[in-house]
Amino acid sequence: MIVAMRTKVQAQRVAELTGGRVIHKDNQPTCKVSLPGDFERYRKDVESISVLFKLYDDAGKSVPSGWTLTGATFEVEWCCGCCATVKLITQTTCISGDHFVAN
Repeated sequence: MIVAMRTKVQAQRVAELTGGRVIHKDNQPTCKVSLPGDFERYRKDVESISVLFKLYDDAGKSVPSGWTLTGATFEVEWCCGCCATVKLITQTTCISGDHFVAN
């Protein structure tokens, strides 16, 4: 299984936590980490770094990560120039593995 993180730093942290291997291209590290076996045994470690990742099988074909993000919109009202009130305009829905979170 290959997990693609958003940054090379995140990929390095995932590799350190999971014992995986950062994939190199042209002798340079990429944002991808090769993980042996089933991804679910690494999910907690990967998600402790970021939930914004993509999954690929060993052949490089995209597979579902278990996450669905529907986004959020916020409105900021400045009170006096030094503080603000943030109001949620739309809802964020995240579905991961076996749990559901709606804010």
